[in-house]
Amino acid sequence: MSSGEPYTGLEFGFVMSAFAVLRAVDMEDEKSLAAFDEMAAAAKKGQTHSYEDLWLKHDRAIVPRVVGLTIGGYLMNWVSGGAQGLAVLDDNVRYGSPIELNDAEDDQNIEFRIIARLLRTGRPLADARNAGKEVAESQASTCAKEAEDLARYLGAHQQPKAAASMACFAVRVFSVYGASPRALRQFALRCMDQGDKRVFLPLTARAKYPPMKTPPVPPNLLGELVMASIREIFLRPLFEAKPDGAIGSPEDLNDNARLMLEDRDFVIHTSCSFQYQHPGKEVVDTKITRVELRFAQPLLRRIDALLAQAPGSGATPYNFLIDLLMQLFVKRAELVHRRDEHQYDWLVLRGATPYRENSFYSDAIVFAKTTGYLLMITIGETEDDIDAWVRYGYIAQAARDMLRRAKSAVV
Repeated sequence: MSSGEPYTGLEFGFVMSAFAVLRAVDMEDEKSLAAFDEMAAAAKKGQTHSYEDLWLKHDRAIVPRVVGLTIGGYLMNWVSGGAQGLAVLDDNVRYGSPIELNDAEDDQNIEFRIIARLLRTGRPLADARNAGKEVAESQASTCAKEAEDLARYLGAHQQPKAAASMACFAVRVFSVYGASPRALRQFALRCMDQGDKRVFLPLTARAKYPPMKTPPVPPNLLGELVMASIREIFLRPLFEAKPDGAIGSPEDLNDNARLMLEDRDFVIHTSCSFQYQHPGKEVVDTKITRVELRFAQPLLRRIDALLAQAPGSGATPYNFLIDLLMQLFVKRAELVHRRDEHQYDWLVLRGATPYRENSFYSDAIVFAKTTGYLLMITIGETEDDIDAWVRYGYIAQAARDMLRRAKSAVV
């Protein structure tokens, strides 16, 4: 890997999360901007400034902000020298700062500690880029541990958005190498829910009732029906004519993802017919004639947060969602199917090797419910994405509709 090659998956994730972390540092004050401009002008003349020089020349409060601005420039140019600059800057901070990272922490030094931890998180990736090699497992492990440490530090200092972003990145790095940090996933979700604008519905269902007991599709065939439905709606239109109800373009998928994010009840739907036959028996027509499909809200929220951190990158929800679907289909043979006590079906892909080098995902989950004529499918990344609303919420709505009809008939 040479310095001019595109981002790897881990590098891209770090860059997006790093921009979110930098928002936790106030870099817009006049003194820090003036100091940065002075440093940039000196750099154009071939003059360099060490971190120690900045401490001696400027007020201690603005030095981390100047370094934050510098990091932002390196992130913007990561594949063309930015990684090398970040490694040098990390050395300067480690050995040229009068503040030790593990000293007793006080409010005056919070911004320094955020910046220092951010540099340490990115250093293993920078070293791999600068050496022209792929990220080694030991480097990725160090990166993940530093990212978790930074995420929890941000969470403890009332920076939930930045903490959630860095925690999601740490989870992803851990997952690439087979780890399943459940506690860290839950920490990331809690941080996502702590923002000032709580635009998402609560994850607790409005009511829980025993699930409807209707004869479902046999377990050995349900997976085939689910995967065929996903293929018809999402992947077939990419290569063939668009069936009714299918997604016909990236813009179409982006629009539907936005509607799902805004409205938990929004689904993509299509009509279908499905037959099956056991050996030596007659062909059986299933009662299922309609498929409703949605992406899990926690998945969509993570994607939305990542895109907000990298404005102008050109990425859209389509890039993430199609990548997840391709991982599902390419690694289809590794899917594990189970039917739980409520007759709900789970297709689980866990710890699989990503189907391509820069893939965003290794894990995937498909949750399916069959009620009478209806098959409801929810796609996520992990089992935690399938919340109580997805499992039980629709039953409360059905009960309310039934009661309204009964009341109307009495009147």
